[in-house]
Amino acid sequence: MASFTSFLQQALELFDGSQSDLAAALGLSRPRVNRALRGVGGYTFGLEACVELAALCGVHPHVVLSAAGKAPLSERLNRLYNVDTRGRDEQAVLADLDAIRGTSPEAYRRVRGVIGDLAMNARRKKAVQGRRRGSK
Repeated sequence: MASFTSFLQQALELFDGSQSDLAAALGLSRPRVNRALRGVGGYTFGLEACVELAALCGVHPHVVLSAAGKAPLSERLNRLYNVDTRGRDEQAVLADLDAIRGTSPEAYRRVRGVIGDLAMNARRKKAVQGRRRGSK
């Protein structure tokens, strides 16, 4: 599992190394971000900043919350809201789609079209297989 600091480093790259800009994006002060980046005293952030950091890194919030030592809280939230955290691959795909949407709406539309076509073909194949089993 990635460390909390590694998520911060990844997000920092999005802001060309500017701790002030990263802090503003997370709704925190620059000194708080600096302490967390240095890993001083196991310093992490609150729930909101962790969720925002997850969004910046394109990962499920559970991953960042776990790295921040908040796994019990994350698991409780997931249970309360019936969230399945096993689908990390699916979450990564959705994060990738969001990244594409933000930079190129046309590419996003095309990728969504391809995914839609693949899903439709898979549903058709499953339906055909179901009818074959039912006719035996």
